[in-house]
Amino acid sequence: MSIPKIYLNDFIYDLPQERIAQFPVEPRDKSRLLIYNPNTGFLDEDIFKNI
Repeated sequence: MSIPKIYLNDFIYDLPQERIAQFPVEPRDKSRLLIYNPNTGFLDEDIFKNI
């Protein structure tokens, strides 16, 4: 399995201020996360409680 190269420029993008959390969600385990499966290249989303 080869590891893809990651470049810093891949992470430079515009993010509107209103899309940035200002307060933690309650309960904390309801925080959302993005999940990447390196075997399939598939992206998914879930909450911390489910991992």
